[in-house]
Amino acid sequence: MCFDKIKYLYVLVLLCFCSCGQSYIEEITTEYAQFKINDKGYICQIINRENGKNYLPEDKPSPVLQLYDGEKYILPTRLKSEGNKWTITFENNSEAVVSKEVKSDSYVRLSLQSLTNRDSIQAIATTISQYIGETVGVVRDTVFAIGVQALNIFTTEGVPHLGDDATGAFYINPLPGQTVPDELKDQVGKKISDINVNEEGDMPEYVRQWRGNAAVERPYGSDIQFEARDWRKEKVIDYVGRRQTVTAYDQDFIGSAIALFAVPSSEAVDVIGKIELQEGLPHPLIDGEWIKTRANQNPAYMLYEGSSLDNALNYADSCNFHLVHIGDIFKSWGHFDLHTSRFPNGVEEIKAFTDKAKARGIKIGVHTLTMFTSTHDAYVSPVPSDSLAISGSSILTKEITDTDRDIEIESPEFFTYLGETRSAKIGTEIIGYREVTKEKPYKLIDCTRGQFGTKPSNHKSGEKIDKLLNNCYSGFFPNLELSNVYGQRLAEVCNETGIGLMDFDGYYGGSPTGHGCMGASMFLKQWFDKLDEKNMISCGSSPFHYWWHIYSFMNWGEPWYDNLRQSQVNYRLENQRYFERNLMPGMLGWFKLEQTYRPEDIEWIQARSAAFDAGYLLRVDESVEKNGFKSQLFEAIRSWQELRNSHLLTNSQREKMKDPKNEFHLEKTGSNSWNLYELTLQSNNVHKYRQVQTGEPLLSKFVFDNPYDNQPVQFYGMIKDGGDKTGKISHLKILINGSATIEIPAELKEGNKELDATMTQAATDMQNALYTIPNIPYDSVPEGVGAEDNVVEKMGGMETELPKDALPHWELAKKYDLIDFDLGVKITGAGFPVYKGKGAQLQRALINFFLDEARKSGYIEIMPPTVVNAASGYGTGQLPDKEGQMYHCEVDDLYLIPTAEVPVTNIYRDVILDEKQLPIKNCAYTQCFRREAGSYGKDVRGLNRLHEFSKVELVRIDKPEHSKQSHQEMLDHVEGLLQKLELPYRILRLCGGDMSFTAALCFDFEVYSEAQKRWLEVSSVSNFDTYQANRLKCRYRSGEKKTELCHTLNGSALALPRIVAALLENNQTPEGIKIPKALVPYCGFDMID
Repeated sequence: MCFDKIKYLYVLVLLCFCSCGQSYIEEITTEYAQFKINDKGYICQIINRENGKNYLPEDKPSPVLQLYDGEKYILPTRLKSEGNKWTITFENNSEAVVSKEVKSDSYVRLSLQSLTNRDSIQAIATTISQYIGETVGVVRDTVFAIGVQALNIFTTEGVPHLGDDATGAFYINPLPGQTVPDELKDQVGKKISDINVNEEGDMPEYVRQWRGNAAVERPYGSDIQFEARDWRKEKVIDYVGRRQTVTAYDQDFIGSAIALFAVPSSEAVDVIGKIELQEGLPHPLIDGEWIKTRANQNPAYMLYEGSSLDNALNYADSCNFHLVHIGDIFKSWGHFDLHTSRFPNGVEEIKAFTDKAKARGIKIGVHTLTMFTSTHDAYVSPVPSDSLAISGSSILTKEITDTDRDIEIESPEFFTYLGETRSAKIGTEIIGYREVTKEKPYKLIDCTRGQFGTKPSNHKSGEKIDKLLNNCYSGFFPNLELSNVYGQRLAEVCNETGIGLMDFDGYYGGSPTGHGCMGASMFLKQWFDKLDEKNMISCGSSPFHYWWHIYSFMNWGEPWYDNLRQSQVNYRLENQRYFERNLMPGMLGWFKLEQTYRPEDIEWIQARSAAFDAGYLLRVDESVEKNGFKSQLFEAIRSWQELRNSHLLTNSQREKMKDPKNEFHLEKTGSNSWNLYELTLQSNNVHKYRQVQTGEPLLSKFVFDNPYDNQPVQFYGMIKDGGDKTGKISHLKILINGSATIEIPAELKEGNKELDATMTQAATDMQNALYTIPNIPYDSVPEGVGAEDNVVEKMGGMETELPKDALPHWELAKKYDLIDFDLGVKITGAGFPVYKGKGAQLQRALINFFLDEARKSGYIEIMPPTVVNAASGYGTGQLPDKEGQMYHCEVDDLYLIPTAEVPVTNIYRDVILDEKQLPIKNCAYTQCFRREAGSYGKDVRGLNRLHEFSKVELVRIDKPEHSKQSHQEMLDHVEGLLQKLELPYRILRLCGGDMSFTAALCFDFEVYSEAQKRWLEVSSVSNFDTYQANRLKCRYRSGEKKTELCHTLNGSALALPRIVAALLENNQTPEGIKIPKALVPYCGFDMID
């Protein structure tokens, strides 16, 4: 008998088909139920004491405890009852001692005290199938409820053989009245692939989603199932598509405990509350009320991510919202620094704002990506923490230098899953890689050395290399211990800032390190235990059993679709079913208040909110000011939420409102009184302009069908754009059924000239003002006012040892007759050099080399004009900001380009791209012209500062969710060029004060001039977010047919003057100037002498 293989305790309800008979060794009685246990160790009956009904299936008795050895379940064979404990013997002769106690006459507490031959906890089989609470661990019908609650974080939901996460699934299972396509009818009742509603737009109405496994549906009713396992030994598992090392943790299953209860359904939540208080589980109170029973526990609330926080409070007052979510407040995830552009003074400033909001009766909420670590956080850069989570490790099989880009490793086991961040760690260096080879010798290829600002180093054969565990935001996860630190830090943030809501995004009902719900619960427990006041509202999108005790509600986002009535409607409804069966308050999800909304649109949301008594999040920003119905929208929100919270709607009214196809209008008639109308919407009724004969009636006939009670009719009238701006509607009459006439004593004009002129001038003035507003930097941009505040992300390349009499490039150019600066002055003026002989050949070689490398990376070459019109300058932001630095051809009102960014990006001005076309990758070589002011000295001598120069530019157009990856790919490309040119370089993350007017995030590349002993900028690689696209009207049509703004990016790859300067200075020898190997085929010579 092998005693050390028992790995799990399991409270289960399957695999056993023995008969209970009528012999019971134990009968446990609570206020509402009686539990009967036989001498084999099975719960045979759970009886409702009021009506005598047994809720366990006759042929499915439930083992009090089962063991699991990693392959099979081991059932009990005998139970001996002695006082307040049971001794249970199993098929393998293991023996467990389980304590039992009836507490508060409400539930039975069972706890494992000891086990010989080691391992697992059980589940309860019931005949109940009406409401199966897969997260809360309660099954119920309209009369009776049976439930299990885990009493510590290492007792978790589920069954051992299915893993340790709170897993769910999608099933085809139509509700009455729903139709399944013929081709899928044989799949009814079966599991299907997961549905990503953010990509698909919605889920079919005949599909059901289950989000956990504390309770599961069975043919006989349901199972409630919990388990515990021994975490003390390290293991490797298959986990969400990858191999994962689950590190050892000092936690056994001894002490694992559950509360078992059976009560009237109406009492279930109250009994859980008693369990929380008696067992020391989280029991948060807000304003003295338990979050699960307090009034208005699921409010409608607002998201505001703009910069005018006073506007946030004003909009909240307009909607009568008392909770405002302001988005992310962290400079990075990990250390969770609070100094951002919105709150430069950090804690002090945030606390002042939350106090101000509190004085107006409003709580402030914030967002975090729960267990994520930003790549610019101090846990990653410049020295990565050893507490970053890893998938697993291998060792180097070959020594590498700090510039090697292919790295040999012993095993690819943990490196084949690439994910969004393909990063490994050797010592204190993070290395990015493109892929791992499939055959020996295994290699990580096309590596980026010193990734994320870490330092490239030499590494010896035999050194350990860890595959870092990446997340879906291209960052990293912490290990189990560091995630606890994150939890404590977030509690500290809550304590210091006075925020009232923490939105735990990125929390997926498990632990990325493979420690399942226990790992996820550890983080949450650290956060909750460290709160000074246990009165925080918390929410998220992916629940699990322990979290049920803490969160106030579940919510998710962000389906910002133009078509409101097709915005994940089936998914929203399916979530209400989930909330109902899990004793949670209803939430509809997230909506955006569009400037195109009319009152009936906002009422569509409100009717569903009232129907399900469900809250929602409404994203509001300053665009609502352009909505002519703003006051009516706010009034509708206030009235509907007042009605919802008054609970005056009948069940019949609510059932009608649950159907998203039904429309309603609410009219407030007095204090606590309203008129509610069912209504129908009809659009696309067009009265076309046409010429008629004298006396001929100018009529258009439309048929309207009102299937409801008599009610007021509302018309929206608008003039469609006819082009000449002279259209108008006057003497409008509406003739109803050929008799009743309604006259409209108003004139609706399309082209009032005087008004048009005023409006045109106002629009021009506003547009000119908007052009002077710079882009908003990302939170990852360092704060600072100048170059001295930029952050060095990375350094690379090799230092060059020069002769003692090393010359600067302007003297080398004269010595070898490469560049004639004086001749340029004669022909044009200062800053226009003439390249000669091998100097000209080197220029052309660099241009061709840069273009060839760009084409290899998938860029399409463009040869654009070098003069552009003003619209192009405004599109990319050079105008009006850089107008004084551009050469202006005044007669034709054209501008010489400062960079190919301007003409190439403007190719996509006023263009709507198809999503499949993205990303667009263009490169272009052009001459560039800049009227930079006349500085003097070595900083501008020679090639350091020119008015005309050659440059190869990269331009990318991409989707917002992919632009971060595009930016990184561009950085990697430029870095690769410098490495091939064998130049020492560094990468700077520019601070806000040193970035361009238009950039949201910018990195500069600088090469080191050995002769001048200074760094020379050779490239800037920028992400402009939607700033340029908004000016350009560069958009794409998504899969949901919604038109969205693109992100634009560009960067130099590379600018020639300072590259030439560095090549000449750093490669000078007594014999001449050496040409880097990569350029020799392009130059046709390897030495300038």
